[in-house]
Amino acid sequence: TSDEIEIIKKSIGVEYKGFPVGLYAVFLLFTGLRKGEALALTYGDIDFDEKTISINKSVFFVENHGRLKKPKTEAGIRTITLSDYLAQVMPRGKKSDYIFSPTPTEPMTEGFHQYAMVSWREQTGLNLTAHQLRHGCGTLLHEGDVKPKDAQEWLGHADISTTLNIYTEVSKKRKATVAEQ
Repeated sequence: TSDEIEIIKKSIGVEYKGFPVGLYAVFLLFTGLRKGEALALTYGDIDFDEKTISINKSVFFVENHGRLKKPKTEAGIRTITLSDYLAQVMPRGKKSDYIFSPTPTEPMTEGFHQYAMVSWREQTGLNLTAHQLRHGCGTLLHEGDVKPKDAQEWLGHADISTTLNIYTEVSKKRKATVAEQ
């Protein structure tokens, strides 16, 4: 909801053991990246001058440890725009360092991710997962009248029906607008 989006944005300073879990949540909401895609990002994947984010790898977990792989599908390999808002709030770092990890030289562990998200939920009062934040981005794209094909590319879906059927969760506000039309 719009109220939840405001809470998410205000949570940007929320931390768990020094990790900026609030920034991570904001990033997921405004980029729509899958959890594994976001956890695999290094500072070298963000071009702050061109305002782009290159998604070309993903983290998966083996016995709690993060390992790298290619994205879920070929469509998952993509470049999206870094919004002005995210460009202002994102930290800068060494190109090889992971952005979303408490240990910059290694991907975040699964356990740390789980505890960080529990902490974020407790601190914000929101009961949302990383994947629900991705859904939120799909809804924002829909509400912003982004064409489905563009949203498909943004979200890295191989099939347009995924974008149309799953990620266009229309808000109550949007439904009211449609009813008036």
